[in-house]
Amino acid sequence: MPYIPDEVLEMPQGFFFRGAVNLDLSNKCTLACLACVRVSNFQGSNKLVPGHQMTDHEWSLYLEKFDKFTISGQSSDPILHPKLDKILSDIHRAGKDCTVHVAASHKPEKHFIKCFKANPNAFWYFGIDGLPKDSHKYRINQDGEKIFKMMLESRKYLNEKRTIWQYLVFNYNKYDLNECRNIAEKNNIVFHVLESNRIKEFSYSDPKNEMGTVMKDIKFIKNEYGKIKDWKYLND
Repeated sequence: MPYIPDEVLEMPQGFFFRGAVNLDLSNKCTLACLACVRVSNFQGSNKLVPGHQMTDHEWSLYLEKFDKFTISGQSSDPILHPKLDKILSDIHRAGKDCTVHVAASHKPEKHFIKCFKANPNAFWYFGIDGLPKDSHKYRINQDGEKIFKMMLESRKYLNEKRTIWQYLVFNYNKYDLNECRNIAEKNNIVFHVLESNRIKEFSYSDPKNEMGTVMKDIKFIKNEYGKIKDWKYLND
């Protein structure tokens, strides 16, 4: 049976709702994920990533105007904002909704914990693609073991079903799905599996290519919203 509960799988993403906003809090990230716009649009041409760190005044305007916040990393990682804990606390005190997406591991553990404590109702998605020791294969520069530790730590502070392990499937990690789901279930963590549709430059059909994403030997079982609930290995 799949571990991820339907109420999370079917939860509407705030980005699509009026009164909702998807925010990049800065233009900073320590990772070089292979399909990220930071790599494809900027690093290859040695251009600086546009943007700046959101100021207190800018944040106050967003907090006033919106009710649902997705704090993600389209070209940054929110954990690197030095006042992320204050932003989350503001959302919590205002009684508004919040989702946080993180993958960067390059902040002290105490910073993560301050952010967890600031808003126990926030949903946290941790980008760990495969076993923690392997996640850096796609998320270049990531310390997968550390971000996994922070994911476990978040369970001490966040409310139930707020800690979510987001797992992009590639050739290198496709046979680790069951093991990772068992780890998530053991630690009361929601396990959320995704197929990547960003990577275009890799040869999908080459079985030796660790980053290939077209899976001929695995069938994903999806719910009515197209989200993966389970999977079956075709060569079993």
